[in-house]
Amino acid sequence: MLNKFISRVFGQLSTRSIGSSQSIAQSSQRGMEDLGRPQMPDFAHKPQKYTGPSYDEMLKMRQQHVHPASFLLYKRPLLINEGKMQYLYDHTGRRYLDLFAGVSTCGMGHCHPRITAKIQEQVKKLQHATPIYLGEEHCLYAKELAAKLPEGLDVIYFLSSGSEANAFATQMARSYTGNYPIITLRNGYHGMFGT
Repeated sequence: MLNKFISRVFGQLSTRSIGSSQSIAQSSQRGMEDLGRPQMPDFAHKPQKYTGPSYDEMLKMRQQHVHPASFLLYKRPLLINEGKMQYLYDHTGRRYLDLFAGVSTCGMGHCHPRITAKIQEQVKKLQHATPIYLGEEHCLYAKELAAKLPEGLDVIYFLSSGSEANAFATQMARSYTGNYPIITLRNGYHGMFGT
């Protein structure tokens, strides 16, 4: 279906002069209207009914109590209620394919049975202990990860987020080189710690 849509849109564009990005957008919109909304494959999961505050109440709470640097996307932001494998469900039960995964996180899907079972197994034994103590999983994972890296990269420092990783890498580079300036990409994510 997607191939049909792409060939139809690009076929239309190649047979006439492209005047502006607006004409491309209009052609794309017409192509989507002709094909209808793409259908996701069946998925045997029924999300739990949303029982929290109303959408408007949640939006108002967010605006009043969450710093604006933590911005929302879309004119009408999604109110996510549940995740299962590669899908997210909003407060109405509508399903979305999650291609975003999260900020400062690894996208492994949502509630994958094997990952969930491993987390539950570990939490039943020990949820967290500071790394100033020896920890079996901490040491075993560091050894396993170091074995996959090139020779000479055999020391691991675990962090919780991309912000921490960027701040740590910046501090290490500054400490090693003695130079303070860092070259970054405009509009790139470099953490929230002034790196």
